Amino acid sequence: MKLRGIIDRFESEYAVIEVGENTMDMKRALLPVEAKPGDTIIIDGETIAIDKQDTQKRKERIEQLTNDLWED
Repeated sequence: MKLRGIIDRFESEYAVIEVGENTMDMKRALLPVEAKPGDTIIIDGETIAIDKQDTQKRKERIEQLTNDLWED
């Protein structure tokens, strides 16, 4: 079963992952080395990968919302 989440933050050796309306803690060492807060990850069994396309789309959407907020 695939699970999709967003890395919210790192706390010591753990990553806090948002999965829908919930959060889960995961050992940071299990994530790809380049993983950072804001990245979308896909957990498929014991495989964890960054969804770079979704991460980029989310980043662009957040930037657009921020720009819209500050426009006159």
